[in-house]
Amino acid sequence: ILRELQKKEDFKTPIIIIVDKNKENLAKHYLEQGFDNYILYSNFEEDLNKVLDTY
Repeated sequence: ILRELQKKEDFKTPIIIIVDKNKENLAKHYLEQGFDNYILYSNFEEDLNKVLDTY
């Protein structure tokens, strides 16, 4: 689905994934696959605010 969204020229919404702290390495894999950012569940509020400030 991510690849299909990325093909659309008018799709500008950042794709964010939420991961558990012990899956942080997996989040980096998702970034390599085209996700725009991630939020650690254990640090949800702070990370969410950072993401919102970014976009």
